Amino acid sequence: MKPDPSNMSGGPLFIWWPPFHRSTLPTGPIMPSVFVLLTLLSAVSFVCFAVGYLLAPKMRLEFERYGVGRYRHLVASLQLLGAVGQLTGLFYPPLASLAAGGLMAMMLIAVFVRFKIGDTLVQTIPAAIYLSANLYLFLASFHR
Repeated sequence: MKPDPSNMSGGPLFIWWPPFHRSTLPTGPIMPSVFVLLTLLSAVSFVCFAVGYLLAPKMRLEFERYGVGRYRHLVASLQLLGAVGQLTGLFYPPLASLAAGGLMAMMLIAVFVRFKIGDTLVQTIPAAIYLSANLYLFLASFHR
């Protein structure tokens, strides 16, 4: 199938792929490519985090430091589900809202935990960035 220029947003960052037809992507001020790229970045990151939580000894120690070591498998499972949900949400938009909302809630808890245990602002920034990214994805998913 060849790209149909009438279905593309015309922006330089637009990724053409049949499921990303103009009618299925956010419109208005939200660039479709930003939504897709941020979704892919978030999903891949959460898969990597989940695998790390399950396999890397350093990540296991981090969970102990947070005081939530017994929830490591649950967090990793929820992150994998969220990542799969985000990827599937590119094709089925209601799932994008649910996945981004769940990951956003998880990152909000992560920010609170980091402040509670006395982490520095620099140590908290990655969780805050993923919180912000998934907040954007959550809100943008309603415009699809």
